[in-house]
Amino acid sequence: MKKVLLSLLTLFIVLSQGIVCSFALDNELTKFQNYYKKHSVLSSNEEIISVEAIGLEVENGFSLYDIVNQDFKSMYLSTLVKTMIAMSVSSIDLQDVNGQDLVALLESYVQDDGSVISGGYQADAYTLPWVIYALYIVDSPKLEGVADHLASLQCSDGSFSGSRGSDSDTTAQSIEALLLVDTQKYKNNIDLAIQYWTSLQDEYGNFKYDAVYDSSASTQASVLIALLNKSKEDVIAGKYDKQENIYQLLLNYQEADGSFGNVNSCAVTARAIGAYYGEDFFKQAKKEYQELLEKNKQEEVIRRKNSYERLKGYYRDYQVESYDDVLAIISMGYDIEDKIEIPKDLTQLRESDLAKVILTMVAQGQDVSKAVQLLEEYVNNDGSIGNNIPSTMEVWCLFALYVVDSSKLELVADHLASTQADNGMYGFPGYEDLDTTGWVMTALSLVNKEKYNDYINKAVNVCLSQQQESGTFGIEVNEWDVYPNANTQASVLMGLMAYDRQGLDEGKYSKENHPMDILLTFQNDDGSFGWDSSEYNALATTQVAWTLGSYYNGNVFLNLKNKFKQNKVEEDVETEVIDKEETKEKEEIIKQEQVVENKPIETISTSTIVKQTQNQEVEETQNSKEETKPVENNPTKTVTKNIEEKKVVSNENVYLKYILIVLGAIVVLCLIKLLYSIIVKKDVHE
Repeated sequence: MKKVLLSLLTLFIVLSQGIVCSFALDNELTKFQNYYKKHSVLSSNEEIISVEAIGLEVENGFSLYDIVNQDFKSMYLSTLVKTMIAMSVSSIDLQDVNGQDLVALLESYVQDDGSVISGGYQADAYTLPWVIYALYIVDSPKLEGVADHLASLQCSDGSFSGSRGSDSDTTAQSIEALLLVDTQKYKNNIDLAIQYWTSLQDEYGNFKYDAVYDSSASTQASVLIALLNKSKEDVIAGKYDKQENIYQLLLNYQEADGSFGNVNSCAVTARAIGAYYGEDFFKQAKKEYQELLEKNKQEEVIRRKNSYERLKGYYRDYQVESYDDVLAIISMGYDIEDKIEIPKDLTQLRESDLAKVILTMVAQGQDVSKAVQLLEEYVNNDGSIGNNIPSTMEVWCLFALYVVDSSKLELVADHLASTQADNGMYGFPGYEDLDTTGWVMTALSLVNKEKYNDYINKAVNVCLSQQQESGTFGIEVNEWDVYPNANTQASVLMGLMAYDRQGLDEGKYSKENHPMDILLTFQNDDGSFGWDSSEYNALATTQVAWTLGSYYNGNVFLNLKNKFKQNKVEEDVETEVIDKEETKEKEEIIKQEQVVENKPIETISTSTIVKQTQNQEVEETQNSKEETKPVENNPTKTVTKNIEEKKVVSNENVYLKYILIVLGAIVVLCLIKLLYSIIVKKDVHE
């Protein structure tokens, strides 16, 4: 009985201690949070990190220092990465900080071997972990290369060396960084570092800074964070404890106001406490930042879609005036209601205008066979068109040939591709431009992206080489060059869209801004677009319509190609129906003739019909010469007359009789109803 009571008492004491300990720990966190709530102005990156690490939100009741208006390019690397981390948890897009892409800036410092050089200095193991933290948050492709380089810097005793030699803090930060990237890949580095820390523990369980200096809140917190990231279960179970719990030893450094010493100590301790109660700070920061990007992306999607809808509204009741207008309206997803008049003499048109006429006729559902035949006649044996027109005009011919699936399509495409200038551009020889280059990128991508990949890639590269940091396509070289402008931006965008839509959506061709967002800056309130300003420009509006329409409704030329196929199918079906009806009528005539002649009814081919008709004509001629015989006694003439009467009957609509009967019945019913109404009214009056 005593043993039972003793066991229960022991269990009660253990549970009580656990409850008291948990309450105490929670109390320490609350005190730490209250410390920062009293200091509502956050004047450093470390303070921002601390607030977020212990479960507070910088957006709720805190004021930040002017974190965005700084000269980031001249910053020390360590300051830059900590600023980026602080921004990431403050709802600031690192790819657009006052028009600057800090992610691209940081990535530009990363070398091929994973080392990081900024301002002529190569980052050591003290700064590299913070570079990795920042790259981890933004999910950079440079992350693993930098982590590999950091892992290679580990000393033989398991430590990592900073500016003042090897120490527990630098080692802990390095291991935390490697744990974020890949636990299994860097397992040996992690195990070796743990051996280094445990060799520096005192009898209570404190982790010393190095072999000379004792522990501090910063050192204890740094090592604790790394161990928590490796296995929180091991830490809670006391795997690394000696006389005291290593987490409780950290709390011993807390001061009366709730802080843990200076700003840096508070920051690292906040991350340790946050990791103990929840999740590693950088893992949480990455989630928040990716959510921010997704939110911004959705807002961008909505903003771009709204621009498209405004442009679509502009064209809703638009009066068609040109072939370009037709393409714009089709791009917006509308059918052509007010058809534009097609010239009667197509031979008077330039080749490129003839091509636009063909595209217009397809859009309007008209027969293009003669126009296509004429355009194909202009194609020379080498694929050039007419008098070797420049690519600015030839590309429109290729669009038309693509839509109608011409047999001359690949021949012309081969020639157009070959007109590429050495720098990768297309256009009038010696005056190549990005607009034409964008159109040719579109055309070649539609015809055969794989076959013309080298040409398209070269064109894409020249467009990117002339892209400004803002995302604008075009660099002002001549006095007449004006960039950005809506026409050039739309043309290049359309080419990129046809060649690599996924890359465009994922920001592969973005710089400080997405190229699409540059284009939308030219839109007017009514939905139309200007060229280099908000002033309306017809050509700019139509070209933007082709691009935005292709983005939301599919490429306009591909859609026209599908419409052409559908038109052709409908024409073939209609022709087939007419042929069947004519054949059926002719067969009916023959059947009636066979009945008259008491012949068995049989199916007769069209050729037989023609032959019998000729024989009948000969027979009628012979019979007309026999004037002495009475008509009623001439069976041949009687048969011929019957046949003629049968032909008249057969040419009538077989349903006409039934239609007349139905119409007659309707008339009778109407008369009866009228008569009934008159009788009723008469009775009422009486």
